[in-house]
Amino acid sequence: MSEILKVLNKKNIELKSEVVESNLVSDARKLAKEYYSIIDNIDSRLKDLYTKANFIISAVEDLEKSNSKRDSAIKDIEKMAKELGIGVENIPELKDLKASVKDFSQYKKLKSTLKNL
Repeated sequence: MSEILKVLNKKNIELKSEVVESNLVSDARKLAKEYYSIIDNIDSRLKDLYTKANFIISAVEDLEKSNSKRDSAIKDIEKMAKELGIGVENIPELKDLKASVKDFSQYKKLKSTLKNL
């Protein structure tokens, strides 16, 4: 009888270890599934980010093109005001143009940052 109990106890031990192995494999599957789900989410968001970044870069490049026109307009207005004897401080549009040229520098930095993504 004791030999039968020894054999039965051995079977229980083997079954328990198979259950533990099965649980480990199941846990590994869950972890892998969770990992790939997160990676898919990140990839999707990165794609969206790159699309938006490229749009912003393009818009800033358009600003760069118009920035030289603004610089030229500022010089022309200042020259004309001087010739006419008008103080440049009395021309609000000139103040706006100068402010836009100054403001542009932050967008130039932003473009550089986005290109480095």
